[in-house]
Amino acid sequence: MKKFLSLLTALVLCMCIPGLAHPDDFPADAADYTVWDGTTSTDWYYEADDPFYHISTAEDFAGFAELVNGGKDFAGKTVYLDNDIYLNDTSNFDNWGTKAPANKWTPIGGQADGEFFKGTFEGNNHTLYGAYTSIGENNNSIFGVIGKNGVVRNIKVATSMIRAGKSASGIANYNNYGLIENCTFSGKCYSINTTYACSASGICVSNNFGTIRNCINYGEIVADNIGYSSGVVNNFYGNGEIVGCKNYGSVYGKYSSGIIGGQSSDNHPIIKYCINYGDVYGSTDAGGIADTPCELSYCFNYGDVSASERYAGGIFAYVSSTRSVEWALEELVDEGTISFCGNYGNITSEKCCAGGIAGLTYVSINDCFNVGDVSVSSSVLAELSDTGEEQPTLAGGIAGRLGNKCTVTNCYNRGNITGGLSGAIAGKDYYKTSLSAFENFYNSGQIISTMDNVSEENNMFGDESDETFNNTHYLDIMKKDSYTDISGITDETKKYMQSEDFADLLGDHFAYSAGEYPILAFETGIEPYDPSGTGTTTAVTTTTTTTTTTTTTTTTTTTTTTDPDNDFVKGDANGDGEFSLADLVLFQRWLLGDDVKLHNWKALDFYEDEHLDSFDLTLMRKALISMS
Repeated sequence: MKKFLSLLTALVLCMCIPGLAHPDDFPADAADYTVWDGTTSTDWYYEADDPFYHISTAEDFAGFAELVNGGKDFAGKTVYLDNDIYLNDTSNFDNWGTKAPANKWTPIGGQADGEFFKGTFEGNNHTLYGAYTSIGENNNSIFGVIGKNGVVRNIKVATSMIRAGKSASGIANYNNYGLIENCTFSGKCYSINTTYACSASGICVSNNFGTIRNCINYGEIVADNIGYSSGVVNNFYGNGEIVGCKNYGSVYGKYSSGIIGGQSSDNHPIIKYCINYGDVYGSTDAGGIADTPCELSYCFNYGDVSASERYAGGIFAYVSSTRSVEWALEELVDEGTISFCGNYGNITSEKCCAGGIAGLTYVSINDCFNVGDVSVSSSVLAELSDTGEEQPTLAGGIAGRLGNKCTVTNCYNRGNITGGLSGAIAGKDYYKTSLSAFENFYNSGQIISTMDNVSEENNMFGDESDETFNNTHYLDIMKKDSYTDISGITDETKKYMQSEDFADLLGDHFAYSAGEYPILAFETGIEPYDPSGTGTTTAVTTTTTTTTTTTTTTTTTTTTTTDPDNDFVKGDANGDGEFSLADLVLFQRWLLGDDVKLHNWKALDFYEDEHLDSFDLTLMRKALISMS
């Protein structure tokens, strides 16, 4: 069992810090910038072997789109954006839904087969303002199709309205074996169609074996009718990656998610280090991170998630309905896992199933936690069972409904759970086999089942259970003896559950937090990843200086980790030449908005994305803990 300094443990709460406001929502004054006149310029382009091009005006940018849509794929070449671009006057942005601006944007690539962008677009952290597209077009975005080896990076799209009749997204419509990196979108992204399915997403609609890294959506995302909506990417094909992405915008649709939507049945996308802060609403299903399962780790949801008809989950919603139950029983148990994830938001399903981590799961869940309230508005489902009996709605701290062969290991629930059948782990395990096992789990939330014939509280499951339990515990709020005769489940007092002995009992995956319930060990710091995509991580190194006198031996630890290129001490927020707890506290205060100054922001960019936020704080904390 790991023990940490109480102050460091308390700073785990920093993960709740909201992200910084988007700095580029609106330009200051229309008189201060030049708006696109609707023409195109290709004077900057020349037929030569030179691999570098520079564009600096809206007319140049429109010319870039014209060239790609005319068959120039820019493979092996780099296009640099040297200035901010203004495609429209944004002073009347709030009324664009009823009164369109002067200029309509045509996506770069993808208007016909083979018109793909395969080069590198380097935005140089400039901002593209005022993009507008009309509903009449099927697929709309800034880039249409990013082809194989294509790269779009370091571009901000702000105060923009992307609308389409089929697919709408803030950065690219289709990423085919390409890379989208360090891009942001703010504005509105709508997909509206009354006859067939449509999609809307903040960054990319469809990703095929591509990578989307360190991207942020601040915009409102809406997919109407049979709509699929997500904060970052909607459809996923192949074994690509979504890494280090965030969503702050509200997401609305039939099937909705904060980060990633659905994917085909034969792929294994990897989703890591993603955070959703926005509220997510699905008329059918909703997930704080994902709509359907994949390899998920180190992902967190802070937004409220609600579904009307079916499944709502803090991390993901459900097993895709396009996959048969038989396939799920045989294959999915070996395909995906959910690990090192946490939910802080409130999760609600109006009519079916809600879970702190998953609405419905057929995969195992490890090292996850829920602290949000989970509820189902109705006590019974609208339809009757085969025998004509009422079927209960389901709410669970980890899952609303468990599928086959699931295991829940090293998890906890602190949220209040309310539904027809409610449980700290799940509302119901439909298969109730000995292959379903639950180990190293505790619950301190209140569990209330609202069906007339169910009165038990603080149960692991809403119904009777035949599964295997080991080292599972619940807070005996109501002094009930519901599970005293089931092996592996014990009721505990609050005093004991907040003790170091209880944290020790739960095992090495938990950490003692003085005066609080135990936390998971991974909450004290998120494992760093390699932003370069090489698959390796760079460890923070330290140098220890030991000073000895003739009478006593005193060891003084001073961090002298320096960046050879920038000559600063990594983690040194206050400029005293050392990395210590004082630097961590100062950085946290800065993130919270206190009137304090940082000596050198580069010293605190642990995430290496040139943007300071709570991710850097968690990595900074882990580096400090490793020195303790």
